[in-house]
Amino acid sequence: MRAFADAVLAALDPQAQVEASLFEIADASDAGVLAARMETLLLPVRAFGRRRHRPDVWHILDGSRAYIGLALGAGRLVVTAHDVIPCLQAQGQFVGAPPVSRSARALWRLNGRVFRRANRVHCVSGHTAADLSRTLGVSTARCEVAGLPLRPDLSALGPVVIDSAARVPGRVMHVGNNSFYKNRTQVLRVFARMDASVAGQLLMLGPSPTAGLQSLVSELGLQSRVRWVIDPAVACLRATYLSAQLMLFPSCYEGFGWPALEAMVHGCPLLASDQGSLPEVVGQGGRCLALDDLDGWARAGSDLLANAAHWQQAQGAGLARGRQLLAQDFGTALTAIYRQACA
Repeated sequence: MRAFADAVLAALDPQAQVEASLFEIADASDAGVLAARMETLLLPVRAFGRRRHRPDVWHILDGSRAYIGLALGAGRLVVTAHDVIPCLQAQGQFVGAPPVSRSARALWRLNGRVFRRANRVHCVSGHTAADLSRTLGVSTARCEVAGLPLRPDLSALGPVVIDSAARVPGRVMHVGNNSFYKNRTQVLRVFARMDASVAGQLLMLGPSPTAGLQSLVSELGLQSRVRWVIDPAVACLRATYLSAQLMLFPSCYEGFGWPALEAMVHGCPLLASDQGSLPEVVGQGGRCLALDDLDGWARAGSDLLANAAHWQQAQGAGLARGRQLLAQDFGTALTAIYRQACA
């Protein structure tokens, strides 16, 4: 959400007569379950304290906290919907996913009320808009689709320079957290099935692995071939995108999938799942495969690493798709959404 907030502020052009102020009302600390529940209860109180500002448009950046809109009082409202994973989870869409608590279900009922009353809902993909309509009854007439730009911290590093000599032979990567939908276990299982003569190293970028993930690495005999890159700085993230030969992204669901865009922009060939918005976002820039086809993932990945012509073709397709996505003016799209809300 911090990255998305930065992207919104960076995209809005003062010349378009949009003046934006960011109000942060959430505590960024990670103090445990009880503190998180208290934070949930306090957010509407903090939002209520901001209503005195009375802007032309309120924009709630995190749709999973849309319920704070009930405390903002009068004013036009825009909410960004990144995904509705808890709603789909509650419907049993994800096999093996943890149950959704009663409190989470209650919060999402409140979220639904705010989504339905918002003047406009910014959806980061068409797939998210469809799921929002299906699960929460949000009118599609209120939904406006505008994808995401490259994150400002990556853009701030300067233009992307593609250097084939910088690619480390056999380096495979994944970017994601430990939430079930990121499917880090499948990344490990696919890598274990790939041809070890061409797939030599897997870099897992994100938070510290769970005990279950560490146990799976041992079970698969990957101790010497998997390296965990814990909470990498943005320069490290870019360097990995530019040095890896392949990105595995088998998410069970993505509302957009920022790492998929980042991989394509940095010339790292991509294998993604065919779930959620990924086929929409990836387009012809990578290959989308069924989640249950582990052997298909392994064959496709091994072929890309072993066949230089196939790899170069995949890189070119990804770069072209990345340019196509970045050509869409996020700031102009957001400005249009604000103006529609005002109308």
